[in-house]
Amino acid sequence: MAISARRSRHDRFSEINVTPMADIMIVLLVIFMLVAPMIDKSPVPLPTAANGSDEAHILRVVIYRSGRATVEGAEAPDVLALRSLAAERLAATPGTTVLLQVDQGTRYATVSQAMQALRDAGAEELALAVDRRLGAGGTS
Repeated sequence: MAISARRSRHDRFSEINVTPMADIMIVLLVIFMLVAPMIDKSPVPLPTAANGSDEAHILRVVIYRSGRATVEGAEAPDVLALRSLAAERLAATPGTTVLLQVDQGTRYATVSQAMQALRDAGAEELALAVDRRLGAGGTS
């Protein structure tokens, strides 16, 4: 009784070739890795934090290192202009969270003045924007 090592013509090749699928997944991974940093970038470099949250109704205020600020893209060259622009936007939608995006090199006095101007404009809740950092005990 000899065991035949040859296959008969009725035997089928029943293995799945996963090489094309793996090639497609690698290409998609590379594409997503290249595109992900371009999505939702802040106009200024932000500090990092382990935890953060996303709010539904937010008013974006960007404070640059030079001291100028923007409120949803509208230019505010000084604190008085920042207060009036923010007051207009906050009056339109009460209960809005103000999201401060502050340049890393900005002086604390500038940030403090801007925060006080936003409080005077009627901001009830202020949030500081940060870059999320993985692995620091957070669930980012």
